[in-house]
Amino acid sequence: MLRAGINADSIVVIPWGVQNERRVGTRPAQKHHKRVVSYVGRLHASKGILALLEGWRAGEIGEFARLVIAGAGELEPQVRRFADKDPSIEFQGFLTPT
Repeated sequence: MLRAGINADSIVVIPWGVQNERRVGTRPAQKHHKRVVSYVGRLHASKGILALLEGWRAGEIGEFARLVIAGAGELEPQVRRFADKDPSIEFQGFLTPT
């Protein structure tokens, strides 16, 4: 995410999808900046990536935020098609550690 230009101070890691001590969205939104939502993981049906993309599209969230997706897997073609059709979705593909 840092290589994609996202400020380190605005990154919140929620291990295992559970956040115990810190509430999401407690920081005030910066004026004129969209929020960034990220998905980093295997692109597989069991991970819910297609549900995320369907919800993103149905909720018209792209007006207020952008979605950055990093990962690889069997659903990569479908994820790429979503990203190609929606400018608020950025597909990074597989990222190697630096």
